[in-house]
Amino acid sequence: MKKLKSVQVYILLTINYLFISIFVSCSSDIIEPNPIEQNIDTINYFNYKIDTINSPLSAQFYIYDTNNVFFPGFDGNLYYYSNSKYQTIAFNDPDFYPYTSGGYNKDNVFIGGTGNTGLTNNIKLKKLLGSGFVNYYPPQDTNLYVENILATGENQAWI
Repeated sequence: MKKLKSVQVYILLTINYLFISIFVSCSSDIIEPNPIEQNIDTINYFNYKIDTINSPLSAQFYIYDTNNVFFPGFDGNLYYYSNSKYQTIAFNDPDFYPYTSGGYNKDNVFIGGTGNTGLTNNIKLKKLLGSGFVNYYPPQDTNLYVENILATGENQAWI
């Protein structure tokens, strides 16, 4: 008979212990640290300059850094901005209508578009090489033009 009472006591003590530990842990407030508010004024970190570009532009610029900005124009030229000067590089392709540009670095700049004279209806991709362009001929595609370029490395571009 005494063993039975001691087992009941152990069970009762265990239940009481669990009840008290759950009650105490649930009643304590969790204190979370408040985030530190930081209002950083980044406008003072940059020197801004407004410039006017007098050319018919296409949709997207490729900006490697502030001294290497590339933008294809609808007039058959690639415009290159460097050190506050503009340089024009002709596509020399009457059947090329640029839509976008992209690049991996300043030496791997790609221009994407399509034929514009009706001679071709394939997408076209060009890569700037010095003062001229190298043509890449993607496989026959049903797209009308190159909408975006993702350059993942030197001589590597997804269109």
